[in-house]
Amino acid sequence: MAIRSLLRLWALVAAVVMLQACGGGSGSGGSAGECLFGSACTGGTPDPAAALPTLALTLSSSSIRTGAPATVTATLRDASGSVLEGRIVTFQVERGLGVTNVATALTDGNGRAAAILSPASNASAGADEVAASASLGGTVYRSAVGFQLNATPVSVGFADSPPGLLANEFTLSAFGQAVFQLNITGASPVAPVNITLSSACTALGRARLEPAVVTATGAVQSVFFVDQGCGALQVSDEIRATVAGSSSTASVAFGIGRPDVSSLAFVRAEPEQIYLRGSGLAETSIVTFQVRDASGQPLANEMVTLSLATGAGGVLLEGRTVADEPVTVTSGTGCEVSVRINAGTVPTPVRVQARVGEGASEVSTVSSNLSVAVGLPSQRNFSLSQATRNIEGFNIDGVSNTYSVIVSDRSGNPVPAGTTINFITEGGQVQQSAQVQLINGMARASAAFVSADPRPADGRITVTAYALGEEAFIDLNGNNVWDALPVPEPFRDLGDVFKDHNFNGFVDPGEEVISLGIGAVSSCVIPSNLTYAALLALGTDEPSVPATCDGTWTPR
Repeated sequence: MAIRSLLRLWALVAAVVMLQACGGGSGSGGSAGECLFGSACTGGTPDPAAALPTLALTLSSSSIRTGAPATVTATLRDASGSVLEGRIVTFQVERGLGVTNVATALTDGNGRAAAILSPASNASAGADEVAASASLGGTVYRSAVGFQLNATPVSVGFADSPPGLLANEFTLSAFGQAVFQLNITGASPVAPVNITLSSACTALGRARLEPAVVTATGAVQSVFFVDQGCGALQVSDEIRATVAGSSSTASVAFGIGRPDVSSLAFVRAEPEQIYLRGSGLAETSIVTFQVRDASGQPLANEMVTLSLATGAGGVLLEGRTVADEPVTVTSGTGCEVSVRINAGTVPTPVRVQARVGEGASEVSTVSSNLSVAVGLPSQRNFSLSQATRNIEGFNIDGVSNTYSVIVSDRSGNPVPAGTTINFITEGGQVQQSAQVQLINGMARASAAFVSADPRPADGRITVTAYALGEEAFIDLNGNNVWDALPVPEPFRDLGDVFKDHNFNGFVDPGEEVISLGIGAVSSCVIPSNLTYAALLALGTDEPSVPATCDGTWTPR
């Protein structure tokens, strides 16, 4: 386009030269270009004597700052001095210290086009020029004027809203919300400022500030604070406002109401199952509750009273029985209270009751999923089976079989996972031991076997499984404890284990005895009551050496 304008200008110059020649005058040539304000282009060369269009530029103020911008007015006239309407005027700030609200504007009926000139930022300072330009007949007319910029300090502060805020007399109710007013200086639509808001409660996730970052374009900004139970952790909060890129800050403190207790929640019992006192297994569990407010958030510093709901078998809570005074515990920083439960002598579910508050405001709950089990394997509840009754192993090595044990305590409940079962045999090879696993809630253990020497002449071998547990007994008074007085309760007296080669239930010469260190006496106790004797009699599949019993009921 610059080339086409140049050609048209040269054509105009040529025409002027020809006319002058016909009139006997003389002319001069020149190159086309921009015509500045107040100059005329004749033959492409400015000629002050010739009348040309003009573009005048004025500022409403030569000094500007944020909040006090200036109006830039460009007036466009033709060569005769008449104003030109509907022409495009372009505005530009030379060094970028300022900005105009529009880049272009149309001249009105008075030939004027206007723009608002503001600092590019609050920190802008120094001198710059704003220029206006317009194109007429292929020629660009331009005018510029200088201005001074003053940096505008930005400050922020809190108004006394809500009332009493600045006098430290405002307290926000629990789960309430309030609108805080920020007073801001130095912000404008063309020079906005970012203000970051924070507080201890929002950092804890117990409150919200909306918005958390304010883009302020005016003198007043509203900020919403929503409490989410922060009063459970602290009695007051402080909102801090910080202007980005500035040292300007402001803060305001206010009280926060404490939430009321709404519920008590049972959190956990760890472990969930303990075993009879004296079993040698886990006998202690920690039961934990949490105090919560109406929003489900935990509450600290609440007094919780804890007591046993059942005292079966002498269960203890922090060493206290069900008849003793309850235990009072204060919820700590984790907002939880915990108590220790010790098993008694009876397998039973255990419930702990937790209470907070009094009268109509009392809130309570009970624990769940904690139980006391016997735990120890019982002879009457010990079962061994094999996968294959006959294997082709009489003259073949490595033929496999599997032996499985189902193990229960005297209540018929699964024994704990990890209970060790030992295996022995007089022929072939059997896995030495296996640990009980809970499979679908049932206590099982399996051992591998392979055929190998030695091989008995009759081709029959026995595999014996044994574990440390307790001797079965008849609980005549229902207290789940073997009683020696006034009359010893009937029990199954067990001796050492032996390898019963011929599977006849008796220790024959040459059969190996596995001593369990019981402390042998001359014979094993047999109940005098024939009914109990039949219930507790040993079968041929329960190898026990008669002369190695201790004559009393023993957990073993």
